[in-house]
Amino acid sequence: MKNRKLIYSFVILVLLSIAGLGLFALSKINIDYLISYSLNSETAKFPAEVAEFYTLTFRGGTKDIEYLKQNFGINPLLADPTTPKEKAFKYINFFIDKGFDINTLSYASGLSILHSAIIDNDFEVVSFLLAKGADASIKIGYNHIYGKEEKTTLFGMNSIELAKHLSKKDQKDRTKIILMLNELNKSHM
Repeated sequence: MKNRKLIYSFVILVLLSIAGLGLFALSKINIDYLISYSLNSETAKFPAEVAEFYTLTFRGGTKDIEYLKQNFGINPLLADPTTPKEKAFKYINFFIDKGFDINTLSYASGLSILHSAIIDNDFEVVSFLLAKGADASIKIGYNHIYGKEEKTTLFGMNSIELAKHLSKKDQKDRTKIILMLNELNKSHM
C-alpha cells in the first residue's frame, strides 16, 4: 500500500514537471510563432489546441502587442489560405480586444491587415475588417523587409487605390471590394 502511494506520487510529480516545462517553453515563444503553431498543427512543436488555449488564456499582453507592431502585425493570420476564417477572426478579435490597433501598418511590410486582405482578394475578410473599424484611407507605408526603409511600388496607396491597381495588374476581379470601399468612402464624405 505504501509503495503504491509512493509510485502514484512519483507519477504525479513527473506529470506536473512535464506540464511545467511545457508552460515554460510556451512562455518563451514569440507570439507570432505561437499563433502559427495554433493555426497549423502539422508544423507545430505543440498540439494546436494547446497552443491556442495558452495563447488565448495567458498571452496578448503589452509585450506581445508591441512585438506584433514591430514585426508583421496580425497580417500573417490571413497568409495561409488553409486557415479557417473563423479561427483567423477569433484571433483578430482577441488582439483588438487586447489593444492592438487594427490600422497598424506592419513594420516589416508597410501594410495594414486590410491591405493584406485586399491583396488576397478576400471580400469576406475585407468586410469583416471594415466592420471591426479598419480605416480604408490608411496609406501603405515603408517596408523594412531587407533591414532598411524602402518604398514599394504600392507605397502611398490607400485601400481603394490598391484594389484598383491590383485589379489592373493581376487581372483578378475585385469589383465587389472596390464597390464596397467606394460606398464606404461616400458615406464618410
